[in-house]
Amino acid sequence: MSDIFTVALLEAKFRDVSFPITDFRIQITHDIAQHKRPDQDGGRVEATGRNPLMFSASIPFTAGLARGVTENWPDLYPAHHRRFLAAMADRSTGVLVCPSFGSVKVKPVSCATSISSISRGGETVSAEWMEYSEFEDESQALFSERSPLNVALDEAKTIDDALDGVSLKHLDPDPKSSLLDAMNFVAAVFDTATLLAKRAVAVIDRITYRLNRIHESITGLMDPQFWDVKQSVLRMRDAIIRLKMLGSGVTKDVSLYVVPEPTTVGNLASRLQSTVTSLIELNPEIVKTPIIDRRTVVRYYRVDVNPGVVAAVTGGISPLATLV
Repeated sequence: MSDIFTVALLEAKFRDVSFPITDFRIQITHDIAQHKRPDQDGGRVEATGRNPLMFSASIPFTAGLARGVTENWPDLYPAHHRRFLAAMADRSTGVLVCPSFGSVKVKPVSCATSISSISRGGETVSAEWMEYSEFEDESQALFSERSPLNVALDEAKTIDDALDGVSLKHLDPDPKSSLLDAMNFVAAVFDTATLLAKRAVAVIDRITYRLNRIHESITGLMDPQFWDVKQSVLRMRDAIIRLKMLGSGVTKDVSLYVVPEPTTVGNLASRLQSTVTSLIELNPEIVKTPIIDRRTVVRYYRVDVNPGVVAAVTGGISPLATLV
């Protein structure tokens, strides 16, 4: 049986305090209204909405515990144990990195630490968090996205299989290299505080460059049979950008925007409350022409704003229009 924690799940982390887990639980509950009548068994029930997700973890802060290949926590006891308790004592909203969901905004709910005569190397902590979301689309997005590492690994295999033996007019800078092998290296070391972590960032940059070239080559072929591969390239590029941000401790969300009318990169950056540098990083193809055409799909780092500002930024066009 393969150990999925070593290749496909993210390291658990809260407020940048990473930790090992022996158990991680995600609970989904609904608010249910019951409509009953006197002297009548049963009744009509009505679902009035999903409650915030509840996350709970059992965390062994035990000295000498062996790390997994993607785990980066320091010596766990006693100093790191105290840092985690301080993070849980802070009542403000924080970011929890869930091993399977990725980054989720949460409020800490409870934390209990216990000492046992059975385990004399430290303490065991039980922690609980509640999902925090101001807008419904934020909450729904949790179920439509997997962790970026999962996505990148799956799409890398899809692209490798689809392009096996296919000539891309030499636009692929490394046609004999496997994207999946490169991603397996990144998965093993991207979140470690070592020289290998710096190498992982360099590998991510090379993967991004290669994906951009593959995308350019497939677009030039104008062949419908490569449409699915083109979508895999875009999904993998978005995933490794998010993965790079997680590895550097950045938790900004990447959203999609449909350009309503021809504009420049500078004007678009101002409208999206972003920067020219970040827009070019996420959309390298937009620098090929001085004008960005209408209905171009642009990726940008989302800023937490109220719905009124969102309407002004999007020009009344929903980001979901990019999927139509």
